[in-house]
Amino acid sequence: MNRRVTPVMNLVAGSVVLALAGCPTTDEIALGQTTAAPATKTAYLNNDEDGTGYYLNISPGVAIGVRCWDSCSYACDGAVVTSNDDAILSILDADPALSSPHYVLVAHTIGATQLEVRNACATQIYSVTVE
Repeated sequence: MNRRVTPVMNLVAGSVVLALAGCPTTDEIALGQTTAAPATKTAYLNNDEDGTGYYLNISPGVAIGVRCWDSCSYACDGAVVTSNDDAILSILDADPALSSPHYVLVAHTIGATQLEVRNACATQIYSVTVE
């Protein structure tokens, strides 16, 4: 029997190899810190880079800029950022003319809360400590 490999067969075989290779199947959304805290204060936003989770450590009275990113459109379309306790940490919209959503996170008083970032692509929860 004479077998001939066609381009379609190559495409199907390549797709199977990619699927079995463990390509990521989950979508992500995250915040990126765009400004720093003043010299004597703290503001550290961690996106699980060190395997310790998603969290924000920030000093009371500090406001930092953050931008949203997602793995679906990279523009964070329709993103909503909320705090479980606005008395501890509040969120302000920055300039709506920017290409991806930008926010200002304002730490008010010592305490712990959660920050949620979500859109149609994904949801991410950050643990927030203001101290």
